[in-house]
Amino acid sequence: MTEIIDFKKALELSEGGKRHLMLGNGFSRACRNDLFAYDALFQQAEGELSDRVKQAFKILNTHDFETIMRILNSSADVLPVYTDDAALIALLKEDVDALRDALAKAIAGSHPGRPGDIEPIEFAACRSFLSHFEKIYTLNYDLLLYWALMQDEVDLLAINCDDGFRQPVDGPEEYVVWDVADNPIEMMVDSEGDLLHQEIVGIIYGSTLEGASQTEIGKIEFLKIDLGRALENEESLYMFLDGIATETAELGDILIDPKTNDIRDRIHNKEIAPPSILIFIQNLQIYPAFRGNGIGLLALHSITRTYCGLFTAFVLKAFPLQFEEVHAEKYKNLALENFTVDKVIAKKHLSSYYQKLGFWQIDDTDLYYLSSEYAHPLPKELEQYKC
Repeated sequence: MTEIIDFKKALELSEGGKRHLMLGNGFSRACRNDLFAYDALFQQAEGELSDRVKQAFKILNTHDFETIMRILNSSADVLPVYTDDAALIALLKEDVDALRDALAKAIAGSHPGRPGDIEPIEFAACRSFLSHFEKIYTLNYDLLLYWALMQDEVDLLAINCDDGFRQPVDGPEEYVVWDVADNPIEMMVDSEGDLLHQEIVGIIYGSTLEGASQTEIGKIEFLKIDLGRALENEESLYMFLDGIATETAELGDILIDPKTNDIRDRIHNKEIAPPSILIFIQNLQIYPAFRGNGIGLLALHSITRTYCGLFTAFVLKAFPLQFEEVHAEKYKNLALENFTVDKVIAKKHLSSYYQKLGFWQIDDTDLYYLSSEYAHPLPKELEQYKC
């Protein structure tokens, strides 16, 4: 029979060793159980859920979001053995994505509004607990761990933490910037506590004159995926990519040999250097008032320069946003109605756009690939905008 020891005993047994901590939903519930219990989150999210997903919760008699997402993902993995119904498999994966978004919205909707809503004595107790650990990882969507780590005025503890914000290179200012290239935030860990993939959101800023205030002009979202580390851990690369996002699952079908678990050295008769690091660009948005100046290419060029390195590859899905019906609400402020309604023309435009930086189309899919060593220089007509 397994013996369960208390926290004091665990500290005594681990004295002199390295202690690491993985946090889950219990950490959030210990702070505000009325907000973060799965029953409360389900009530908050219920209006966002499809009838199919609600029925799944009912049949399994649970309000545990992670359980439902895990079962739907597993079903999508197994179904190809029993059926060729690609639409059904896509529907399962779509429901997983929608459920994940609904959970995030529920947490955001019920989350304490500001750190001041939590008493200093609560932060002090939490920090006392956290101070025993060398590394801390979280699987949670909320901000409670971040808030606790930043509340260093409530005690004299020296907890080593870094939220990635830096003073501008020109010296202290009234604002700070988040350093994408030196991002310390770890979103997924393996058994050794090493980073496997990061979800990164970058805000694109611009100004018309040197020294002028900067304006937010767009956004880019991408994944940094460590295939080399996953392979070292003897993980199934196909399953690894399948579990990250729908788009990476599609890439896994192309990039990974399921028989050997190796990264292919050819994609549809085109030779490639098998990548160790994969940058998967999920979303690039330039706000309506700033389009037509090549800003999107500048942002992509910046990403390829920031993350360039031997055995690094970049992938993006060149699908026009105006045809993304599933995410229509997400893009409602981008004035997509001004774009062409001809899907063929729109795809050709995107294809020629990304090819300027060296991306090439993977067969007849919407995926485009670029090895860092073959990246093109910035087009001459955009050099004047380079910062």
